[in-house]
Amino acid sequence: MSLAAQAHGCAASIIENAKSVSIDRDILGSFFAEIGYSVLRKAAMVRRLPLAFENKRMEINWIVTNALLQFGQEFQPSLLEHSGHTSIDAINYALVSSHIQGFSWTARAMSELELDEVASMFQLPLTTYTKSELAPGITQETPSRSPLAPYIEELHRVIRESGQALLRAGYADFAEVVLRHARPGRSDPPSAWSVVAALAEACPAFDDRATYVQPASPSPSPSGAVATATAATSAEADLCTPDSPAPSTHTPVQCLFHRKAQLGVAELYRRFRQEDPSLFEFADIGTLAAPAEPNTIAVLRGAGVIQVRTDTLREAIEGGHAIEAGSPEEIELRAACVVAVDRLADMCREHPLPPPEVPVPETAVSTPGPAPTPIELYWYLGLLSKTPRYQSIPRHLARNSLAY
Repeated sequence: MSLAAQAHGCAASIIENAKSVSIDRDILGSFFAEIGYSVLRKAAMVRRLPLAFENKRMEINWIVTNALLQFGQEFQPSLLEHSGHTSIDAINYALVSSHIQGFSWTARAMSELELDEVASMFQLPLTTYTKSELAPGITQETPSRSPLAPYIEELHRVIRESGQALLRAGYADFAEVVLRHARPGRSDPPSAWSVVAALAEACPAFDDRATYVQPASPSPSPSGAVATATAATSAEADLCTPDSPAPSTHTPVQCLFHRKAQLGVAELYRRFRQEDPSLFEFADIGTLAAPAEPNTIAVLRGAGVIQVRTDTLREAIEGGHAIEAGSPEEIELRAACVVAVDRLADMCREHPLPPPEVPVPETAVSTPGPAPTPIELYWYLGLLSKTPRYQSIPRHLARNSLAY
């Protein structure tokens, strides 16, 4: 089975037996009817970085490194409280400032970064100081471990281990992975999935997969829903641990999400497809799955497309309590995202969107056609996630996740 078939098919298999979430077909149809081509076109705009790169290889490496570091959602509340910034803000600052300062994200350099260097690069403190008055006019500062230290330590671990993994695999940097595998064979067209697979194989932090144990007795699907979930019993309510899956007589399902690898490849496609089609006009770009993440899931939940069926999961999301990465509930949420976007793409093929009213400059955007792909719909949902309607929808948090 191809990676594309696994990514889409296994997600659909999970949702057929999901207990905690479902997809509402009727609301999905209404959501499809509201898709605006102008917004879809804006979401697909080519990203040209406001940075000067010496060559294309450096920019490729920068884009993929950016994708690697797209995690830390579980630290978001702490980051906002103690720094006023999101993890995306911290990542963008670190990558831009390090580039300006001449730091090269090679495998060797990544493998040798020290913890304090990462803290400095991301402008986040490892230590905080509390002032206390010992006597009138005499104060003392007492050091303590910063609330942001766990995030900095995880960044440091991922950066160093990724550099070491690249060196073991014989790569000088992420750009070499991309350039070696963009074309599987000399006569083959460029392949997105070839690069995704190579990144996941070379670097564990890109290898985003999960094992799901299907429930033994799924409820029949009512009309109007792609899949249903029965209410959780008290015995099933402890949903935040992957070590106690629901009783099952089914074979575990291995689901490939590969969110960050697909993000990186999609950005390479969007950035270089016109400039270098021989390497980046990926013939299989339409088979990439939607990168399943909290922002996209929040939009689909806010629209009513993804329905949360258990009180425990709903309360965890709305209360800002992290669920465990790899737990059945977390996998079901991500699988529902993939399936919902796949179904939107199917609807777009069955009922093509009207053409744009204003001609599109060829060099200005990566123009989606009348039947946008899942990755183009993912960009569209990402843009919606920043609008007032969806910004207030709580994002789920996942503990111990390197996927987002």
